[in-house]
Amino acid sequence: MKSTLITIHYDREIQLNNLLRGLSLGTNVPDEVIVINMGQKPNIYKDYNLNLKIEQIEGDDRARLPIGQSRNLGAKLASFETLHFLDVDCIPDKFYIEKMNDGLLNQNGLFMGTPKYLFDEVSEDFTFNELEKQSTEHHKRPSVKGIERSNDAGLFWSLCFSISRSSFKKLGGFDEGYYGYGGEDTDLSFTCKKLNFPFFLTEAVAYHQQHGFYKPPVDKLQAIVDNCNYFYSKWNHWPMDKHLKAFAEYGYVDWEENQKKPIKVINKPDQFSIEQFYIKDIPYA
Repeated sequence: MKSTLITIHYDREIQLNNLLRGLSLGTNVPDEVIVINMGQKPNIYKDYNLNLKIEQIEGDDRARLPIGQSRNLGAKLASFETLHFLDVDCIPDKFYIEKMNDGLLNQNGLFMGTPKYLFDEVSEDFTFNELEKQSTEHHKRPSVKGIERSNDAGLFWSLCFSISRSSFKKLGGFDEGYYGYGGEDTDLSFTCKKLNFPFFLTEAVAYHQQHGFYKPPVDKLQAIVDNCNYFYSKWNHWPMDKHLKAFAEYGYVDWEENQKKPIKVINKPDQFSIEQFYIKDIPYA
């Protein structure tokens, strides 16, 4: 089965090279790898023996991190029917592509891998055994053996998933009305549920490389509010409720669980306040 792997990149050069190395060591290597670049063009440290293409998004929208638009562009540029989408912070396990291909060979659907979170930075000569020993599953996600169908749209995260190009097109791809952090992946899973398009969880492992983050993500406050308002206008449901609850508790937004009016930002944090929420060295929030 010929396939295309798509990742989007914004100032994650080391992580991108680790992703490419992981792909090159796999039992099944994608026939092409498309990097949609939203920032400075990355330096590729060595020849990973991959059919690698880097497409640069130009214009002011790059600063807003147009994630949905970038992934849609990758799908449009893909040469093959099988599409693997992988977050730039992920390193695919040795059998990742093989297992995802096996799923798509047997049935049509949206297939998500199993993210495992690394405790620390990895060396450039990492082994898969090291990654397995240095990682953990997310405690809020189910353990999966083989391939299991799920009716829980909230379990779909766009870190690591695969789908056929024709199905991706029929679903409409990612809604490009979302800008910046959050919402576009849950929107896609809600579309799947609405159309009764099957969603599967798989045991194919993608190792998420550790990086610092903000808890709650106050650095992305406005984008989250805008995307939540847009999502609610489509689905009559508030996504990212954990973040919204935290924002409300800190007095940044006027949100409560059952409200029907759009969220407003009532107090923007300054840079000093934002930095108080920074977490450097845990695998996930």
